[in-house]
Amino acid sequence: MSTFGARFRKGFNRTFQGGNLELYRFGFYLLFPIGFMYYFGMGLEEDIERNYLAHLKREERRELLPRTSDEWRALLQERSRMRAENNQRLRQELLDSLTDDERAEVLAKESIAAKEAVDKAEKRRQAILALKAAAAEGKST
Repeated sequence: MSTFGARFRKGFNRTFQGGNLELYRFGFYLLFPIGFMYYFGMGLEEDIERNYLAHLKREERRELLPRTSDEWRALLQERSRMRAENNQRLRQELLDSLTDDERAEVLAKESIAAKEAVDKAEKRRQAILALKAAAAEGKST
């Protein structure tokens, strides 16, 4: 009396004797990735086309980039000028939306902040000069 497991094992061993097991493994190793890519890769053509078109647009934009340091400097100056104009416009819009008392308070705070920034810059400049003087004394002695 044989059980199912014994019959299965006997048939399995007979089926995969010799090189049959290697052929089965080779076929599985070859067909499994292909089947996986086929099943999950449907619709990739549209994605590839969309990505390629986006790449072409990036290439076109890359051609517009400046190539020399002078062109970069001019671009950066233009951008900083545009940013300063935008900041000035936004500041003016903010001041126009405020009442007279609020405007006076904001302007007072701005002047205090500006004075503090000037003082801070002056302290930095003095510290740098002191360091340079100390370095010069160290080299001369």
